[in-house]
Amino acid sequence: MTVWCLMRSPGFLTALCVIAAPAVGVAQQADPKSPLPPADQTPQLVINHAGPHAPIQSLAFAPDGTLYAGGYGKLVHKYALKDGQYQLAEPIRVPIGPGNAGAVNAVAVSADGKWVAVAGRAPLRGEVRSGSNDGVVVKTQFFPTLLKQDYGVVYLFDPAKPLAGKVIRGPEAGVRSMAFANPAPADGPVLVTTSVEWDADGKSFGAVRVYDGTSGKELAVRKDLPATATRPGVAAWMVGKTVHVAVAWPAGNDPGKLLVWDATANKEQRFDDGRLNIVLAAKAGKGGAEQIVSGGFAQAGGQLVFRSAQSPADGQAVPLGGAGQFYLPLAAAVAGDSTAVAVRVLPPQGVQQAAKTELWLLDVSRRVIGRVALSGEDLTSPPPLAASPDGKWLAVGGFADNRIEVYDVASITAGRPTMQVLAGAPGGFARTAFLAGDRLWLGGPTDTAARGGVVFDPVAKKVTGGDGAQIDGPPGGGSVAWIESSADDVVTLAVAAAPQVRFTLLKGEKPTAVAFLPAAPTWDKQLKAVLAVAHHDPKAAVSLVTLFDATDGRRLMQLSGPALRVEGLAFAGSRPLLAAVGADRVVSVWSLRNLRTPLAAVEGVTLYERGGELVVAAVEPTSPARDVLKPEAVIEAVGGEKGEPKAVKSYHEFLLAVREVGVGNTARV
Repeated sequence: MTVWCLMRSPGFLTALCVIAAPAVGVAQQADPKSPLPPADQTPQLVINHAGPHAPIQSLAFAPDGTLYAGGYGKLVHKYALKDGQYQLAEPIRVPIGPGNAGAVNAVAVSADGKWVAVAGRAPLRGEVRSGSNDGVVVKTQFFPTLLKQDYGVVYLFDPAKPLAGKVIRGPEAGVRSMAFANPAPADGPVLVTTSVEWDADGKSFGAVRVYDGTSGKELAVRKDLPATATRPGVAAWMVGKTVHVAVAWPAGNDPGKLLVWDATANKEQRFDDGRLNIVLAAKAGKGGAEQIVSGGFAQAGGQLVFRSAQSPADGQAVPLGGAGQFYLPLAAAVAGDSTAVAVRVLPPQGVQQAAKTELWLLDVSRRVIGRVALSGEDLTSPPPLAASPDGKWLAVGGFADNRIEVYDVASITAGRPTMQVLAGAPGGFARTAFLAGDRLWLGGPTDTAARGGVVFDPVAKKVTGGDGAQIDGPPGGGSVAWIESSADDVVTLAVAAAPQVRFTLLKGEKPTAVAFLPAAPTWDKQLKAVLAVAHHDPKAAVSLVTLFDATDGRRLMQLSGPALRVEGLAFAGSRPLLAAVGADRVVSVWSLRNLRTPLAAVEGVTLYERGGELVVAAVEPTSPARDVLKPEAVIEAVGGEKGEPKAVKSYHEFLLAVREVGVGNTARV
């Protein structure tokens, strides 16, 4: 097989000069049966914000009123209720890594309050050390089960013992939503997860899995749900020793179904539920759930459907609004005898008016008894909503400034809603520039280095207001506009700085920022012109920066680090540096010192360590090794066309052996 050129960036991520990704190693060997990937000693920077600094994805109350909030900030914020007010407490921290590794999609609290479950996109083994071990971003659908399950790890925390907990290992992709069975069985909690997973052929499907929270044993699984990338509604309850699960999972633009599943007997019922049906809530009773509330968009407009948990076929549809009014339910929560619903208010057809979000409260007769208009909502995603088990408190997120609003339910019913704001950090940065004197300028969309924004001095560890300092940028370079077009599953970019060249992204990669570095910068007179393109995959919630050779459109390097979409890019003029800023108020800075240094790699092969062996995880269809290496094959030795091959048992040994072969030569594996 031919050895291809790999470009490396010290301290960060690497990628091939071609689109396919090379091998990825693991940090260290570990027992494959271990519930967690092997521990890693690489430090990760954690910024201590007073509140959420990134979008909140999930809210959950404990029986004592404690509120938990998890999201893209890679931790779970905890708010304790004291004298009728919520106060920020010590957060729950989960393992994190680069990019979106460590992002939290789901938080759930057991009915007795003894366990807090946290899940999302957990780090992959070896991913944390990808900077020093030449890891890259790869197509994870072809990973073996061992690696896929790294992504779906569920952490169970004991609030009474912060250092104690459990791990459930089973979902074969990041967990999208989650719920404890309520009421819970006498012998321990039961937990249900949802995730979008892949089969051996790379085809995606929606999966629902049921676990014994005490032992971590998988009790039931089904893999026939839509693969729509969203946060499905999920609820679970027990009737005796029988586990019942309800799932609302949209089917793209098609009408969705509500699944009611007896997971113990593996019996199911499905009901029409309208389009965009992610709304789901269940009211718990002593002998199981009493009522299931779901909702979506029917032909006549938005609706809620109230069903008896015992006889779900007998549902009562409640239209939201009348003729010419368009209300789409986005989330629901049971607050005592009332039902709280987050509703998107859509303008009538043909009317130029912005959508808005409201919080509605319905009584037992399905009558709206309270409405609260929300302001500053992020309209690109549904807001998380939760009610306290005693029905007294209602929490809603999804605001552009990442705040959480907590309402007294009784005050909404009385028509005088009172609210406490749990402050978040406002939106991030949209522009950046290097300044003379080893400083970095950060600003909003309309700020300039001369007026507005802030200046970060990493040496002095200070942040000051913009002072009009001189920009240290490449002459003739900087941020540039682009024109994009899509065809044949690729996105092509055209920029004025390189009018004869087209730059290609993969399907699903949405460009968000572009910067140009002219040829022969002061720090490397031999370097050709470079184009940096930040792109975001909203379905996978992945943000990357790809560097292209601006003379021919070849990919040079792929950089990871930002958790949210990148809004601004900037090259330094006097130093080999690239900076990126985005919505999460985190600044990523990469060194480009070795941008021209070619490193050897075998194209399109992903490896991992297992029990002292180096194993093939996946082989891309375009890889020259596709006919030689197969998944689960064990790599024993690597060498050139002549001489004895070298024995390898780790990814690092494999990497060194391939580099000895050299770029453009043939390797024997």
